[in-house]
Amino acid sequence: MIVNYRGKWQDIHNEIIKEFPIKRLELYRGVEHLPHVKGERFLAEIPTVYYAEGDSIAQYSGFNLITKQHPRGYRSIHYVISYNECSK
Repeated sequence: MIVNYRGKWQDIHNEIIKEFPIKRLELYRGVEHLPHVKGERFLAEIPTVYYAEGDSIAQYSGFNLITKQHPRGYRSIHYVISYNECSK
């Protein structure tokens, strides 16, 4: 899913987290993504914010997000979810 909406990204983020919660943070360390667990839905990775040089990233603190500056100025937030026995 792609949402082209910068205004209130927090609202969209909170809805995604409500439907696909983050598991215990230590489970994400050292793995590309969490394996699917049948009957569960969750974030398979910690969401990643890509930002451009010069962007303020203060707005992303406190949301359990990884921030990465993109060398070509790309801006987005990526979510990888686990749902219905697959990760997308």
